[in-house]
Amino acid sequence: MGKKRVGEGSQAPSQPKKTSRPTSSSSAPATAKGTKDAYPLILPTSTRGLQFVSDEQKSRYAILASWNTSEQKFFHADSLRRMWMLDDMLTLINRLGWAEYITMQCISYDRLMIEFLSSLHVDWDGTFAGHEVVISFRMFNVDHRMNLRMFNEFLKLPVVNGAFRDVPSLWRSGHAWLSITRSKRKQFTDRWGRPRIFDPREAKATDICNVNIRYLQRLTANIIFGRNDNQNGCRKAELFIIWCTLSDIPMDTGAFIIRHLAEVAKVSNKNVLSIGGTVTAIAIALGHTSKLPTLEPHFLGGHLDLGSLHHMHIIDTRGATIRYPHHGATLFTLPNVERTTVNNKRNWNCDRCIIRATVLPADEDAECDQKEDEDVDEEEGDDVDAGLRVMYIG
Repeated sequence: MGKKRVGEGSQAPSQPKKTSRPTSSSSAPATAKGTKDAYPLILPTSTRGLQFVSDEQKSRYAILASWNTSEQKFFHADSLRRMWMLDDMLTLINRLGWAEYITMQCISYDRLMIEFLSSLHVDWDGTFAGHEVVISFRMFNVDHRMNLRMFNEFLKLPVVNGAFRDVPSLWRSGHAWLSITRSKRKQFTDRWGRPRIFDPREAKATDICNVNIRYLQRLTANIIFGRNDNQNGCRKAELFIIWCTLSDIPMDTGAFIIRHLAEVAKVSNKNVLSIGGTVTAIAIALGHTSKLPTLEPHFLGGHLDLGSLHHMHIIDTRGATIRYPHHGATLFTLPNVERTTVNNKRNWNCDRCIIRATVLPADEDAECDQKEDEDVDEEEGDDVDAGLRVMYIG
């Protein structure tokens, strides 16, 4: 659905009017190439009041101020409750430790976001208070410095020793993708023409079979990897988070968030900035709430509600029922707990197969390809592709 911006009613049309407020002095177009619902930043015409600590920050600020922005979409319990999906989604959310984080649904402030990004530095090799990773940035002309543990605590995210901070190099993404797709999934090949199960450059979330898992992927693309570009594409890190969730494997969510923010802040990449709500949540956690009214707000924040899910072609709300389509065919109407619950592993993919495999080898010398022995536990009457045995590790 269209973005909801400050000053617009809740019944805003899908293509809202551009604000008449002053914007950046840049000549950035109203809509960035290859993106949807991207708009110029709402910034004062001058940087008066901002204190830059270096010429580098000032230069980065000027470049970032020329980019476009879009809203993040947040968790929506009422819509999930109507489809009888709330219990399953809360199970997944609690496994990730996001129960408090998903309630941080904040308004975005463009000036705060650009000040933060222009000053953000993440040193993964440094130490701070005895913990590796040093994160530093400025908000409201105040320097902030913290380690990764503190960053997680500010966002009410769990801190678990040994949790994954990034996608392991030996993690077999193809096996994980196979466990949640299977039937009618897109076929991929590598540069030598050999078949691949998963390609992060081309994999589409429309191949994901379970509606709860699709919701989790879209939620992750909004609140962890806040991005505007092709949210229907399933990135490798998003698939890894799905796998961690289904397998109940601990991961360091803050590490994934700050790594993404640092990537967004690189001025060599012209991104559409979709992280305003996340930046505001950090500011509130740091005690800057009383200063927010001094800034011009932009987005109120959207939701992954029934309307948005219909707009994203995840569900079909036309008519008197809510239908769940997959590759042009309606699989069933919602609610349908028997088919949607993630507690039944056969619901994870359309072939209703339980997949078993070593997705993350313990041996560092193991080859990370798709040649491993595989096993299938089929439901009676199901067929499996000739020569292909599917797998899952739980």
